[in-house]
Amino acid sequence: EHPLLLKMLKASRIEISENPPQSPMPSEVTPIATVSMELDKSLIDFDSERTKLSAKIENLSSFITTLSRKLSNPGFLSKASPEAVNNEKSKHTQAQEELQKLKTVFQFFK
Repeated sequence: EHPLLLKMLKASRIEISENPPQSPMPSEVTPIATVSMELDKSLIDFDSERTKLSAKIENLSSFITTLSRKLSNPGFLSKASPEAVNNEKSKHTQAQEELQKLKTVFQFFK
């Protein structure tokens, strides 16, 4: 066992396997391994998590729409400094990446 890792993750068990998980679960692919976390339905309120994730997805989608409008506005593009435009583009890209991650996580709570 790995007691320090168990404590850090607040996990009850860790399983190290060369085989991919058989059921869908949140995973993170790293250069040296794929780390997966099994969701225990007895410990997680799936309805509550779905509600929270739905709200986050909705808010982030609205934010992306606002940024898209701003970035397609000729007035903003002509008056804003290149740094400001690049900042908004960066926010847009980061928000889209975060939205994709949230949608992926949401799939595990269906």
